[in-house]
Amino acid sequence: MALEISKGTVINGYRIDGLLSDDGNFAIVYLAFDTDMARVQARRERIAGRLGRWRERYGDAAAQTRIDPGPYVALKEFFPQSFGIRRSRNMVAAAGGQGDVFAWGRERFLRESEFLADHSHPNVVAVFDRFSAHNTEYYVMERLAGGSLKKLVAGGQVQSEAQVLAWMGPILDALGSIERRNANHLDISPSNIMFRTAGGDPVLVDFGAARISGSTPVHKSRLVVTDPYSGPEKYHQTSSRLNASTDVYALGATAFYALSGADPIAGNSRRTDGPPVGSAAFGRIRHNVSERIVHALEKACDLDQSKRFDSAAAFAAALGLAHTTTPVNVVSRSLETAAQSGVRGAPQSRPGTTLVAQKGDSRKLVLMLGCGLVVLLLLIAVIIAIPQNAHS
Repeated sequence: MALEISKGTVINGYRIDGLLSDDGNFAIVYLAFDTDMARVQARRERIAGRLGRWRERYGDAAAQTRIDPGPYVALKEFFPQSFGIRRSRNMVAAAGGQGDVFAWGRERFLRESEFLADHSHPNVVAVFDRFSAHNTEYYVMERLAGGSLKKLVAGGQVQSEAQVLAWMGPILDALGSIERRNANHLDISPSNIMFRTAGGDPVLVDFGAARISGSTPVHKSRLVVTDPYSGPEKYHQTSSRLNASTDVYALGATAFYALSGADPIAGNSRRTDGPPVGSAAFGRIRHNVSERIVHALEKACDLDQSKRFDSAAAFAAALGLAHTTTPVNVVSRSLETAAQSGVRGAPQSRPGTTLVAQKGDSRKLVLMLGCGLVVLLLLIAVIIAIPQNAHS
């Protein structure tokens, strides 16, 4: 039997139209067409409601996030190729002697889909539906037409400092929202940062390796290691050592890749601290990236977990990024913030652009308003006093 489901197959009303990705580990993602138009309409209404809630929480810009309303969606199937097999009529089963690990993987897939269906953030992939079929599990996600960061850089588009900070800000905010739910992604890489449209909103995807509060602990032999973006603790430790600093390392290594176009050195191959890329690639980065950003990325990729940033918020602060989501027109807005901070490759602000006020400017404004109020009160007192003096 073929590993993936044949094109044209309909599962729970979703018609398979092609293959989007096959990570070779736990799942296959298909491009699917939702044949149930009533469900498509209901999904559009749910998206509208979600955008309204985002407006209340994140501001008006969040309401303009462009989630594809369908009918095309991404359909993710639990199919672990290393310990699962596909039988006739697309039925999935555990490979011989792999029943326990198949059940463990299926439980984690269910936890992943449940977490994402319940988690609402502009820069975390949106999940709309979950169901069981063919003795396995499926969930339905928004379609992300902009491709992955990996594909973008591999296609020859090595990024500037400003371009990297443009997507790092929203992704760090997404990680912060996950941390507040006592969870960690644990599989960040250029392949798992995607864009809704070309140059559009960055979105964090693939939570198959995530540590989610209440889920089954991960045995060392089942840890997902993504070379070369995993920190050394992913190779040598059990899941008890995996935390926010593990995500910080992977995101820092991903940024080094985007800035240089060169794969980082694997965490288990590095012997000393320093940049996780070769000397030639690091030389190019040092020439084009400000010292502050280089130091922050090096700290993020420290071999010693205790020396890294301990949260997404701390990492964002070190990069000079406002730790708030910027879901719409994220590139231009982040570039404007970068221009204020002297980031290399950032353009000057354009006419009609509202820039974030610095703290010092805010204090000056308050002081000026206070002084103006005092002067106004004195003038009123003088005007009131003049008639009284005239009568006396």
